Amino acid sequence: MPVYLCRGRRTRISSVVTVKGVFLRVPLSCTQELALTYVQKHRTDLLGRYRIQQAKGNRLGEIDAFRLFCLYGVDYPVTIGESASLNAGFVSLREGSAQKDALMLIANEARAFLPQRLREICARLKITPPRQCSVRLYRSRWGACTSTGEIKLSTLLVMLPTELIDYVICHELAHLRVFNHSKKFWQVVRSYCPDMEKCKKQLKEYSGFPRLYGGQKRRRETANKRGRSQSKRKQKP
Repeated sequence: MPVYLCRGRRTRISSVVTVKGVFLRVPLSCTQELALTYVQKHRTDLLGRYRIQQAKGNRLGEIDAFRLFCLYGVDYPVTIGESASLNAGFVSLREGSAQKDALMLIANEARAFLPQRLREICARLKITPPRQCSVRLYRSRWGACTSTGEIKLSTLLVMLPTELIDYVICHELAHLRVFNHSKKFWQVVRSYCPDMEKCKKQLKEYSGFPRLYGGQKRRRETANKRGRSQSKRKQKP
């Protein structure tokens, strides 16, 4: 991912991402070390935005967009092969089916890991496991808890470092006791996850993953459907 420094009369660092790379707008006094620290801190989000731009500007955009494949916070180089597989140190995806293959590999890993991880956390916290735990692809959230006591986890969770996976699970388990986001709820979360504030901040850095894996497209489709429905209602007498 190319990074370019654009110095100017400004007080803080900001970023603009294009198909050519990341352009950092930095103050005149900004050092390369400070700019590098910014890039490292926001690396995941910048990479996600850069891959999206690459996908938009390249006929092989689907392949380019999935040059970023991550499990448990570790990046895997992507190669194009005859079949989809997760190997030692790299992942193989099929040309023309990169998105489908990547989501399949992530889903397989998630269904094997997340329910077991939830049970382990419940045992550690000495709390009763939820009635049901389901794992599926969510493009706008990491997890959810229903009023019936079911916990739902996104397959994309396995792309995060394990400490953030544990935080999301603890967040949803806390909803079994407090079904809102009140002060009491966050007290329960903190009792389950003492590093709650740190994890909440770090989780925001991974917001690019749901967008990269199709979130924007789905929202556009939903908006289009809503627009068609409104137009139909307008046509009624």
